[in-house]
Amino acid sequence: MIISTLVDYKIANPQIASTTYGPTVTRYNVSIPRTVSPKKIIQLDQEIAMQLFAKDGVNIYANYEDCVVSIEVPNKNRQFVQLGCMLTGEQYVNAKPTSLVFAMGKDVANRKVYGDFTQMIHLLVAGTSGSGKSVLLNTMIVSLINKYSPAELRMILIDPKQNEFIVYAGLPHLIVKDIITDAKRSVQALNWAIGEMHRRNKMFADKTLAGTRVVNIDEYNAHVDSPEEKLPRILIIIDELADLMLAAKKDVEEKIQALTQMSRSAGIHVVVSTQRPSTDVITGVIKSNLATRIACKVPTDVDSRVILDQTGAQKLLGKGDFLYVMPGESAPVRVQSAFISSDDIQKVVDYIKFNNQPDFDEDVEKYISSSGASDSSVGGGAGGAFGSEEDMTEFVNALRVFIEAGRASATLLVGKMRIGYSKAARIVDQMAELNYISQYDGAKARKVYITREQFEEKYGSWN
Repeated sequence: MIISTLVDYKIANPQIASTTYGPTVTRYNVSIPRTVSPKKIIQLDQEIAMQLFAKDGVNIYANYEDCVVSIEVPNKNRQFVQLGCMLTGEQYVNAKPTSLVFAMGKDVANRKVYGDFTQMIHLLVAGTSGSGKSVLLNTMIVSLINKYSPAELRMILIDPKQNEFIVYAGLPHLIVKDIITDAKRSVQALNWAIGEMHRRNKMFADKTLAGTRVVNIDEYNAHVDSPEEKLPRILIIIDELADLMLAAKKDVEEKIQALTQMSRSAGIHVVVSTQRPSTDVITGVIKSNLATRIACKVPTDVDSRVILDQTGAQKLLGKGDFLYVMPGESAPVRVQSAFISSDDIQKVVDYIKFNNQPDFDEDVEKYISSSGASDSSVGGGAGGAFGSEEDMTEFVNALRVFIEAGRASATLLVGKMRIGYSKAARIVDQMAELNYISQYDGAKARKVYITREQFEEKYGSWN
């Protein structure tokens, strides 16, 4: 029928070069003479779909790799890709110990497709409601916790919708016991991750200065001494970015940018998901730092361009049918997502809870639940009390740094005082509460209100 339709529309001598059968679509590769432009066939998508009774349409594109025009026709009976069959694949079972592999699904040629966060680094997932985005995230999490122990992988799950990740509450792989659902705790969680990133990079630098060159988490773990613990990789998954951007756009955007720019060597990976792929949610700053992208079905070609920088996602069939593109690759890969039922997710989680002792970090929980200055009130001349004398000393030293520099920021403290980002951010928040410096105002630098004379009145001699 395809050949007959092409001939009717004056395409000379078309031939079916090959056919591949996938779980969602069947791809027919059509070879044409060099004198025929591929655009002539691409423009016949509606005519071919009508002749094939394909109510969801067909997808036609120039396949440069095989030197043919590919026509993807939806299967009348779609094949379910069960997660169980994906977990027996050689690429998953025999993955390198330094990798972070998870199951994705099957491509148009029915080949198993896996992702690896050591190559993807960070991931953006977007698609409209009902496109299979949440199922994809669940298969990702289940395949990761099935393969990697809590000693190898720790996770922070952020779920503003409050119902998608609740089944994973108390999972031993989590850094904190509960799923994070509100914007303030989400920002604090990202703050903690930035601090942990700086702490790990400092550990790598100290190891290098001690005589063992270390530039990333894998090299550090390979040379770790017996009293020291190996560092696990950390995965942060945000299920609905649009809700967070609505509540605290500047904070969330700034934290994601700071984290995704420098966390690769520290073994910290970020997955951002949204069902609203608009430019006010997936901003240029976020896109530039999330080079690996998955696009599920979207309503328009404009939405597809926001996610992939090209059209195509608007022609997908939904229910786990997605396009996947890696950095440096121009052509996305079409994949049918693997599927796991809610009952099976619960069984896997219960099994892992039963066989692994949880080790949640109470310090991280306290920091995430704090609101900057509220977790340790500022003392001395301010009328409160620091948690320790060391905290008071760090606060005073930081105040000197800001007065001398004439500006205030957590990054400045990290560089000058060699402390973690989370502690530096907490000190900055404490000073803002006391009105020593200005409040956060997006990209604008904080002003320093306290003078050297006022400092000496409150905290004694400058030196």
